[in-house]
Amino acid sequence: MKPSSILVLCFTLAAVPALPGCGGSGSGPSDALDQQNLLDGDIAVQDIGRFDDFDDTPDPSGTSFDWQDAQTFTAAASGLLTRIRVGILNVDGATEPVVLELREAVFDMGTMTFVPAPDDSPTFVLGSVALPASSFAAADLASPATWPEFDVSSLGLNLVAGTVYCFSLLTADTAGFFVAPEETLSYAGGAAWRRNRAAATLWTELPGSDFCFQTFVDAP
Repeated sequence: MKPSSILVLCFTLAAVPALPGCGGSGSGPSDALDQQNLLDGDIAVQDIGRFDDFDDTPDPSGTSFDWQDAQTFTAAASGLLTRIRVGILNVDGATEPVVLELREAVFDMGTMTFVPAPDDSPTFVLGSVALPASSFAAADLASPATWPEFDVSSLGLNLVAGTVYCFSLLTADTAGFFVAPEETLSYAGGAAWRRNRAAATLWTELPGSDFCFQTFVDAP
C-alpha cells in the first residue's frame, strides 16, 4: 500500500533568509544554493505514479490513479532558477522518466496561503524537464549531493526575491518512485502538496511536511 490520505494545514508563507552559496557544476559556476529542506526527521511512505494506492494495482492509462506531488518555496534571491534537486528514490524498479514541472503558485483567499495552480495549461505550467529512471538509482535521502538534479535553466524562470514559486513531479510509471514527505516542518517558506490527477485537479496540502529539495539561482 502506498499511503496518500491527507489533511489540510493552512499557514501564511514568509520569505526565508538566503542560504550560503555553493558553485553549481551543471548550470554554470555562478549559481548558488537558495532554498532547501534537508532530511532531519521522520519521513512518510509515499510514491508518485499510476497505481492504486490501496493494493498497488497498475493503472497504465492513468484514468483512475495518477499520483503527483508538488512543493512550494519562497525565493530569497532574484535571478535565474538554474537547478532543482529532489530526494527521489527508485526502489521498486520503475523504468519511466520523472517529469518536473515549474508551476505557478497562486494565492488562495479561502486558506490565505499559496497553493500550486490546479490548471495544467501553459498559462500555469511554465515548462517541464525530465530525467530517466536510471538517474534515481543512487539517490540517498541523507545526502543531498546524490539527489537527482533537474536542470531547469533552459526554462528561463527569473525569480523575484520574496515571491512564492512551485515545482510539481509526475511519472507515467506504474511501479512508482518514492518521494518522501519529511515531517519536521523545518522549511518555513513553503509546503508539500499531493493530488490524484485522474480524480481531481485540486492539490491537498500534506500536514506538517515538506519534500527534501534544493533550489539554485544564478543571481546577477
